[in-house]
Amino acid sequence: MAPPGDPAMRKREAGFTLMEILLSVAILAVIVALVYGAYGGTERIVSSTVNEDRAYRTAGSALSTMAKDLASMAPAGDLFYLRSGGGFFPEAGEELRFLSASTVPFLEAGFPGLSEVRYFLREGREKKGYDLVRREIPHRDSDSRDVEGGGFVLCEGVASLKFLFYRNGEEYEDWDTETAGGETKGKIPERMVLDLKLLNPGNEDRPFSFRTSVFIPLGAERG
Repeated sequence: MAPPGDPAMRKREAGFTLMEILLSVAILAVIVALVYGAYGGTERIVSSTVNEDRAYRTAGSALSTMAKDLASMAPAGDLFYLRSGGGFFPEAGEELRFLSASTVPFLEAGFPGLSEVRYFLREGREKKGYDLVRREIPHRDSDSRDVEGGGFVLCEGVASLKFLFYRNGEEYEDWDTETAGGETKGKIPERMVLDLKLLNPGNEDRPFSFRTSVFIPLGAERG
């Protein structure tokens, strides 16, 4: 046992020094920073995975519906109707109109025969990207063909939508079966490619990109 007045005993009774306290605070700060960085990294990974999964499901559903519509393209007598171009936001993608024997599930018990299906983009909520809209009317209702409004949203958060057309080995960026003297007048493509890009909340410069190819039986039959 140290005698009274021993310097070592007085040092222990004085408690921690300023240097020891600062060192402890520095070590604690490093530990907190490491834990926070690990948590933040995990949170970013989870958020990125959720956004990617949502985009895949949304794009998959939209492209599946569009592929069904296009594969079911049909003529009205001797009339072949497929037209791309225009739209409200041509910088993001043109609209597409065509005649199809397809119909959306909740309209299967509705009108029989052909429908004119129209795909177009409109401004999304809070001006974040665009909504991809599908509008369907009976082919017999020609008076309502150019009426705006209606339709339902296939997917939201669209960055761009592009259509490519293929016939006899040639690629076309536009198609119009009605333009006199046009190379595509009265003809239907054998295949189409749908190029859909959805906004990426985690990185605006790298949207989610999806592409699918659709074989069109009518185009092959009329080759």
